[in-house]
Amino acid sequence: MIRRQFKLATLAVGGVALAASLAACSSSGASSAGSGSSGATATPVKIMVTGTLSSPNLSYPQQQSGAEAAAKAINANGGIDGHPIQIVVCNDGLDPNKAIACAQKAKDEGVVALDGGIEEFSAQMWPKLEASNIPWVAPVVIAADQGTNKMSFPLSGGITAAFMQTGRLAVEKGGKNVVIFEHENSQAKFTGDIIAQGVKLAGGTVVKTVISKLGSTDTSAAAAQAIAAHPDAIGCACNQGDAARLLQSVVQAGFKGPFAGSISSFTNSDLSSLGSAANQIVAGADMLGPDAPAAAQWVSEMNANDSKAEQDNISGGAWLAVHVVADLLKGQSDLSSKNLTSILNTSPSINIYGMAGDSVTFTKPGPIPATPRVVNMNAMSYGVKDGKFAATATTFTNPLTGQ
Repeated sequence: MIRRQFKLATLAVGGVALAASLAACSSSGASSAGSGSSGATATPVKIMVTGTLSSPNLSYPQQQSGAEAAAKAINANGGIDGHPIQIVVCNDGLDPNKAIACAQKAKDEGVVALDGGIEEFSAQMWPKLEASNIPWVAPVVIAADQGTNKMSFPLSGGITAAFMQTGRLAVEKGGKNVVIFEHENSQAKFTGDIIAQGVKLAGGTVVKTVISKLGSTDTSAAAAQAIAAHPDAIGCACNQGDAARLLQSVVQAGFKGPFAGSISSFTNSDLSSLGSAANQIVAGADMLGPDAPAAAQWVSEMNANDSKAEQDNISGGAWLAVHVVADLLKGQSDLSSKNLTSILNTSPSINIYGMAGDSVTFTKPGPIPATPRVVNMNAMSYGVKDGKFAATATTFTNPLTGQ
């Protein structure tokens, strides 16, 4: 599960608070980068990277790395018909007022799109984006509004696809009786419900849901509750760190079945510290990992820009968003956000570079009525081999159908 803080700050949108946030945005995390403009010299096309790029409790700097890697490669080849892509960076710092300030900055800077990423406060940002006709391309869908708003254009299935696949894997690799770990917040319950849907679709039953306190260093009591239900498999709607501790605890209590989570529930250091217990992990993902042959262009451009940047679904989605925007605007005389939104809504096939399938279209709603903007439900399955995640299938499947 994507690691997030769930106790949100009180939202203040009055003139003083918003002005202060705008100042903070422009001075501490909202910067512009040319991103390798060699070969492209006309007026720049601006794309904004926003979300929680850095904060005391949560940081996803790889989003910026992914966007800049794509921009650098595109600009080196002439940009968008001679127009270089300029990445504008605005860090919300896990603060709703700064998130609103970033939406205002997007309007003021004339950006054509927001790019990918993890954003807790999208609901507060949409009014400004809607008023300015600024689309959000490839957000990692972590909230219902990101699956319903008309300015949202997810290129992958986000949490919905990844954790529904997680539920399926629990049954397929373990058995029909599944225990689900959740944290005590509404977002974790939302994710746990998605796992439960996957379990049900695969013919299994959730025999118990165990609440484990977010960030707890002692997970033995939660593990004991889970083991007492005699599960064939365990699903985890868990954050990074918590997932590893819970797995370690149930293994120590004698559990030998599969432990199912999202590929983003475990860091590389988690896999290393777990030792042989990591081999019990099965994981769903909404996007290819760097080991996949189809991801070669993404990996190559990431390495050329910053070989140390994390290569995951967050950097991959940000990279993909920039390429999609560039592809759709090439050959267009109108490079405005309004025109880009129109193209996104009417294109019968948008190339997504194999990262989450071949293509998507927003000309019709997605398969789940509650999240009609999620049009792509492709998911991949992963296990752990030699201390690293490795794909256990060569093609995407749809967790709604299992095909």
